Amino acid sequence: MKILFTLGETPDPYIASYVVHSAAAVARRGHEVVLQLFQANALPLTPKDVWARYRTRSPMRVQASRPLPQWRLGVLQNRFLGSKEGWRTQLTRASSWVNVAINREFRGFDAVFVHDMGLLVAGVQAGHPVAIDLGTVREPRSWQRPLARHWLKHRRFLGAIAHTQQTADAFEQWGVPRSRIRSLPPGFDPAWLEPRLDAAGAREQLSLDPERGIVVCAGPLDDRTFAWLRGMARRAPELLFMVVSASDLSAYTTAAQGLENIELVAMGQLWKASPYLFAADILLALPLRRDPSKQRRHKSAAQTIPPLESFLCLGAGRPLVASDEGFRDLLKHDHQAWLVPPDDSNAAVDGIGQLLKDIERYERLAQGARDRSRSLTWDDRAQRLESFLEEQIQRQN
Repeated sequence: MKILFTLGETPDPYIASYVVHSAAAVARRGHEVVLQLFQANALPLTPKDVWARYRTRSPMRVQASRPLPQWRLGVLQNRFLGSKEGWRTQLTRASSWVNVAINREFRGFDAVFVHDMGLLVAGVQAGHPVAIDLGTVREPRSWQRPLARHWLKHRRFLGAIAHTQQTADAFEQWGVPRSRIRSLPPGFDPAWLEPRLDAAGAREQLSLDPERGIVVCAGPLDDRTFAWLRGMARRAPELLFMVVSASDLSAYTTAAQGLENIELVAMGQLWKASPYLFAADILLALPLRRDPSKQRRHKSAAQTIPPLESFLCLGAGRPLVASDEGFRDLLKHDHQAWLVPPDDSNAAVDGIGQLLKDIERYERLAQGARDRSRSLTWDDRAQRLESFLEEQIQRQN
């Protein structure tokens, strides 16, 4: 198959990492894959650039085009929008929609993958066979649903990928045909966990106390998640809670200073987390909430998803404590992880205490997490994605 993956102007490292690794894994299966960047001032990424930023090798071709270069987008932004970064991003985003609709280079692909409803509409309108990733978009509001339903039922719409079964069910309830939705969680690269270290070696490398109980929390922070973590730290002052994330954690540095048993580690890159995971006694997977500021006004089924860090946790060989929110479709309680109610710090601390006291359960959950991780690699996901696309292309033909 010949497949185009698109990546628009986005500050979200989750979306960027997800798109790049998905495209790279599909290309490793022998398909002709092009990763198209729609970003102002973007330059084509060489294989060395992809390796340096995302630590993945792939025969895919990466190309970049400034959206609508005939508009001289940079001049337009600076002249009319000044320093309004949000408006500049939205202009770049909108112009990428038009680029998909009019650029002849995008014709001839068996599938065009997008992560934006605007790109979906532009691609379908231009005659492309388009698939969308539902894990990177919010569920449409009530007034948007008739329009979204129209495009998601269009004959040129190939299908949708959800990161959780909960997301797939939500979109099915308001009209997307079940046959066009497939739940495929993200993954990880086992090479990111190399070299594997024992706890003593990892703690020596990181200069951590070899005797203290350490809980490593993997994933991005938002206000609700930080409040949950802070409640755990106050209830269990004997434990050190380390937050390890590929996202920026600077917004919570001041709030964490009042608690001596919370440390924030922003790595910038996912594969740098492995020493911290091996140094932990317990791993805590933090849910990733999409657009948490709008949670009360608009609750989306796609809002809470497993962050990419959680998949590394499963392969690290340590017991995992996770919120039931976002993980119930992925992990089985007391078999592959210890699941607790959302934002319940008391239940999380109780679960950590039980695992540290019960060696048999500790080892059983650690092994269960390792076993589950074997079917959650990027390459395994690419195989299932390939099967889904072949099925949808055959249906369309």
